[in-house]
Amino acid sequence: MSRLPRIVVVLLATVAVAGCGSSSKAGSSSPRQQVLLYLAAFNRGDGKAACALLTPQARAGVPHLSDKLASPDCEGAIKELSLLSERLRSPTITIREQGDQAVARIRNKRPPYQSDVLLDNKGGGWQIAYPPAVLERYKSPPGIKSELK
Repeated sequence: MSRLPRIVVVLLATVAVAGCGSSSKAGSSSPRQQVLLYLAAFNRGDGKAACALLTPQARAGVPHLSDKLASPDCEGAIKELSLLSERLRSPTITIREQGDQAVARIRNKRPPYQSDVLLDNKGGGWQIAYPPAVLERYKSPPGIKSELK
């Protein structure tokens, strides 16, 4: 068994329909740009910027993504998740648009990763309705010792 950290994908369980606030970044770009902005904000642990890109329903779901989160709000939960997560070094993003919805598929080789992101374009701009999965870092799977004797 390898001693490298194992990657566990934690699916984000948030679903949304409507648009949100008036941040200059939120809803102002293409679906691809919105996903890139979200990934950059997430990697920085910038909860305010990341949450501004989400629909209200998606923001409400973020604090419930992991039992490890102590923060009751989106911004704090993003900061905590960012500390627990692997970084995507050079993701490939493909977009499929249909009407007022788009699906962005994010792929990464190192670490290995694939996740879909649902975006809605209601109220004049694209927002993330279902954010990408989070890669949590573990030295070994929960409950299993990382070194054999």
